[in-house]
Amino acid sequence: MALQDDILLDIQNNKIPVVFSYRQLCHTPHKDGSFLVGKNSYKLSTLRTHTANYCEWPSGAPKGHHVTKGANALFIYESKGRYRLKIHRDLPFEAEQNDSDDVYQDEEAVLVELPARKALNAQSLLGFIADYLAFVPYQRYFKRERNYFPVEPVVGIEQRLQSYFWPRISDTWHKNTELLNQFEQRFKALKPDLTQAGSASALRQLFWEICDWGGVRRPQLSEAELQQQVVSVCDSIIKRKPVHRSNIINSAYTKLYAIAMPDDFVIYDSRVATALTSILDKQMPVFSHLPDWSDYSALGFVDGRGGSRPREYEWRWPNGYGSWKAQLAANRLCCDLRDYINQNKQRYSLSKVITLRELEAILFMEGY
Repeated sequence: MALQDDILLDIQNNKIPVVFSYRQLCHTPHKDGSFLVGKNSYKLSTLRTHTANYCEWPSGAPKGHHVTKGANALFIYESKGRYRLKIHRDLPFEAEQNDSDDVYQDEEAVLVELPARKALNAQSLLGFIADYLAFVPYQRYFKRERNYFPVEPVVGIEQRLQSYFWPRISDTWHKNTELLNQFEQRFKALKPDLTQAGSASALRQLFWEICDWGGVRRPQLSEAELQQQVVSVCDSIIKRKPVHRSNIINSAYTKLYAIAMPDDFVIYDSRVATALTSILDKQMPVFSHLPDWSDYSALGFVDGRGGSRPREYEWRWPNGYGSWKAQLAANRLCCDLRDYINQNKQRYSLSKVITLRELEAILFMEGY
C-alpha cells in the first residue's frame, strides 16, 4: 500500500484532518524511530519529503521536485507545510471540520454485534445490504444510561423501522413521519412558484425548520441565494444533469433536497454514510469488482461524532462530506436498494413496499 493510501485511511478514521502537515502524520511513533500511518510504517524522512516532492499547486501546475520532472502528482500544496490528497481536490475547506454543521451529538453508544439469522448474499451488493438489514439483529448499548435499545434485539426490516427514534426515544418513526409529510407538502405547494421572488422567504423558513428538526446549523445565506441553489439543484436532479459545483451539499442541504425530492434524494449525513460504508466495508474486495459498483464508486464516509462514530474502516473510502459525487452515488444506491427490497418482499417478510424515506430511517439507525 502506498503512502497516499495509508494517509487516506487515517483521514477516514479521523486520525488526521483533510488538510494535513507531515507532523500530523507522525501521530503513532515506533521504538525504531518510524511512524505508523494507516497500516504501514514510514521513516520520518519519508513523511517529511514525500508530500513535498509529489505535490502540485492548486491550479494543477507542477510544484514538487519529482512532479516537475514528470511524475504524477499525489498531493495538492495548500500552504507552507500543509497538503491535501489530490483525490480531495474538490472538497470544500469545511470538510476538515468533521461534519461541522451538526449541532446535535448522539449519546455515545456501542455496537452490539450479533450473528445473522440467515446467510447473507455475498455475491450481490444490493442483496448483501438488504440481507444485512433483514437478518442481522439490531441493538445498541448506551454507555451513559447503561441500557440497551431496543431492550431486546430486533430482526427484520420493518422491525428495524419500528425501532427508529429522533432525537429522543419517545420521538418515534410515526411521530417524525407526520412532520416530514408536512415539510414535503409545504415544499410541494411552493414548487409551482419556486422561481418567483415571493416564494423565497417561505422557502428559507421551511429550510430553517428542516435544519432545526435535523439538528444541524442553519446556513447563513440570503433568500435569493438559497432560492437560486434550490431551483438549480432540483432541475439537475430531476433531469439527470450534472449538479453545478457552486451548489453546496452538506448535512443541512441534503435534508432540504430529500424533502424536495422524496422519491429520488436520500439524506446522506454521517449516520447514513456510516451505515452503508460499514455494512459494505469488509466485502469491498469482492464488490468493487462487480460491474454495477461503478454506479456507486463515489460513495464515501462522512465524519461525525457521537453514537458509535467514528468507526474504523479497512477499505479506502473517499471523503464524502461536501461531495456531490458521493451524494449522487448514495442516491443511486439507496433508490436501487429500495427497489431491490420491494422486488423481494416475500424474502424479507414485508407487509408493504418500503419508501426511500423509510429505508433512509433504517440506515440512519444502523449508523447510530
